[in-house]
Amino acid sequence: MGGLVEDFVVEVVFTFIIQIAFNSIRTVSTLLRPSVEPLLAVDDVMATLELSLFFVALSFFFSPFWSGVSRGAATNPAGLIMKGVEGRLSPVRVILNCAGIIIGNLAALLFVEEVIHQAYPLEGVSIQPLRPDGDVRVSIAYEFVVTAIVFGVGAHAAKFLGAGFHTTVFNSALYCAILAYEQCTYSCSIVNPAAALSLQLHSRGAASLFSGAVLRDLAPYLIGSTGGAMFVGFMHALFAARAQEPASPTKKLI
Repeated sequence: MGGLVEDFVVEVVFTFIIQIAFNSIRTVSTLLRPSVEPLLAVDDVMATLELSLFFVALSFFFSPFWSGVSRGAATNPAGLIMKGVEGRLSPVRVILNCAGIIIGNLAALLFVEEVIHQAYPLEGVSIQPLRPDGDVRVSIAYEFVVTAIVFGVGAHAAKFLGAGFHTTVFNSALYCAILAYEQCTYSCSIVNPAAALSLQLHSRGAASLFSGAVLRDLAPYLIGSTGGAMFVGFMHALFAARAQEPASPTKKLI
């Protein structure tokens, strides 16, 4: 029981820290824009700044160093679900840690809104729930595929590149390339069901979850991201089981 509680607390604390950083990127980008804009020969300075800061944050928070500091906290239910399907985590631990991640997300959003946004009140900078554009089925499928790519490649990159910071940079660059390509056309490639759910709960309250329109907005993340993580976990478990099967006897060729 002590291990479960400790893991729960770890997920709350380190999700809180990471989500403060991620949800402050627009504020930091807005503050930096006047100084950086003359130096950047790009059409959309804000988008470039935000993506660059997001890449730096990803590379740090998913580095081997931070993994050690955070005691391996997942901070994303998709990763926990994947490990649960693989059989590496019990259902109770997955559910409890997912709850911790949601609490950490909500606490971070409250801190950003009540502390950071109050200290730096900037026009156009606020916390808003996600509203995917276009056909919800396309958004679900896109989020499924992106989650499968991010977690599938991330799980195998270390085997080919070796464990280290350079592998984290590669995975972060891959994800940022997906974000730059999509530009929120389908689902914004969130790959984190808790982040999407927490934005909704923070902005509209728990009662909004009974709305069909809200559930439609959340479907790409609750179904697509979760499904993508389950698919990767299932494939890992399948190939691991096959690898453990005894080799079948072969006939000698005469």
